[in-house]
Amino acid sequence: MVVRLFYDSRKNGKKFALCAANVINSYGFDVYITKSSAPTPFLSYAVKKIGAIGGVNITASHNPKEYNGYKAYWCDGGQVVEPNDKNIIKEVD
Repeated sequence: MVVRLFYDSRKNGKKFALCAANVINSYGFDVYITKSSAPTPFLSYAVKKIGAIGGVNITASHNPKEYNGYKAYWCDGGQVVEPNDKNIIKEVD
């Protein structure tokens, strides 16, 4: 199973993306990480293009540039929404 991972150009984006990739890979997933920063919409396309089960984008999105966040995407290229978001949290708990 493949997960696609992107990051944007904010401070430490690549560093955080590599950490996330290592964690995801430790659970047995193949992780394809972008070679350089890329805009968020590219992740949606890339998830669908390679048939990934999901994607992660390390980005602050609309927040101040000094922050980074973690956006999770489903296999359809869209962000994770109900009921999958709640099921993921239950699994983590």
